[in-house]
Amino acid sequence: MSPLVLLEDQVSLEGFSDPATEPPLSSLSIILPNLPWPLDVRPSTATDAYVSVSDVFHALYSDLRLCAHPTEYSGLSEAEAREVDMAYFARCRRAGADEQRQLEKGIRKIDFLMEKMRFLGLSATLQGPDVWELNAA
Repeated sequence: MSPLVLLEDQVSLEGFSDPATEPPLSSLSIILPNLPWPLDVRPSTATDAYVSVSDVFHALYSDLRLCAHPTEYSGLSEAEAREVDMAYFARCRRAGADEQRQLEKGIRKIDFLMEKMRFLGLSATLQGPDVWELNAA
């Protein structure tokens, strides 16, 4: 599976425990381009007061690995479905010897990103202080 690519110079190892937003938030929703659902992010432990950079990456990784529900796929336009299909087949081909197994598992949420695998950060939105948008290229 193709993960979102985190560029080395974007976050230092120590930075993963830093708050993901300024000001720090106890929860946030991430809107992902081409995905009809937001991703809700909470701190990894009940004792953490804010969502960390690590929490965001863990939530993205975990959620994008899930299989897409058929109703999510059927809600796409014909052009969007074609792009998701192309991303799905390209992801499966990249699996090499595991290609057939990936094909059998079906379309995953990451395929909805349509090959935009470089993480470029989060941007604030006008939908509220706890709603952020994923920037990917």
